[in-house]
Amino acid sequence: MYQSVRLPFGYILYRAKAVPPLGERHFCFVEGGNPMNVNVVFHIDESAKWELMLKNASHLVQVADTPGSDIRIVANAEAVRELVPQSAGSALPAMQELAERGVHFAACNLSLNSFGIRPQELVPFAEVVPAGVLELALRQREGYAYIKP
Repeated sequence: MYQSVRLPFGYILYRAKAVPPLGERHFCFVEGGNPMNVNVVFHIDESAKWELMLKNASHLVQVADTPGSDIRIVANAEAVRELVPQSAGSALPAMQELAERGVHFAACNLSLNSFGIRPQELVPFAEVVPAGVLELALRQREGYAYIKP
């Protein structure tokens, strides 16, 4: 069952069994009466920002519940080190959960090379892209929203 809330820019639909607590609602943005896809690329280049970025991505996944949405996380510079399971620490379960929910993880090959990390050392759900900045530019060109914590 979907319920809706009218906002100045349109409607928000949420799937609910009555009125559940906010944590159980799944929202999708609606534009012109149709669910709106949310395409977002998160940029992470500082190891210290992983926790914040993963929380932001998790919150987005919770509220942007449309099958056509695409959420991506691009890591470059020192942040690629956390895509190695032994270095991910407490962030690994959150990364795995997001990957299971369809979030794509990408690691910059140039950064991997600079830190001596081989692609096969990465978490299995991370793909390697030639250059993180190029991946960010291409996604923005495709209309993705850019978020950097």
